[in-house]
Amino acid sequence: VLSSTVVLGVPQTAWIPNLTLTTNFTSGAATLNATTRVLNIPQYSGGGGSTNLNSNPGATDVVIESSTGTDATIAEASATGGTAGVISANSKAQLDISIGGTTLTQTAPTTIQTVTAGEYAALTPAANTIYIIV
Repeated sequence: VLSSTVVLGVPQTAWIPNLTLTTNFTSGAATLNATTRVLNIPQYSGGGGSTNLNSNPGATDVVIESSTGTDATIAEASATGGTAGVISANSKAQLDISIGGTTLTQTAPTTIQTVTAGEYAALTPAANTIYIIV
């Protein structure tokens, strides 16, 4: 193992012969004792492996189920803002109604029209027109 130190601002390197590796403790940083030539790398617990996640939607939230840990619940988003979250089935139904139902149709634009802000405010926009406000 090559050891690197700085002496009076100059990098110094040296080989550390006959290094011994240990795995004592379950937390903390790895340590190297240059006198005893022992490198200790703690055995961290809990890491590694894999976790399977599953979503379980409820009426007002979604529970993310973990196969190896604590489940997480994502609450319903606030209708007035300020709280992020999931959209409930009731809120989705209201959203569907407000945008014209669950089946949306697309209309290809056939006209491009230049208008002032005042003209745009006074007209009823057509679905097939792109308005450029100048």
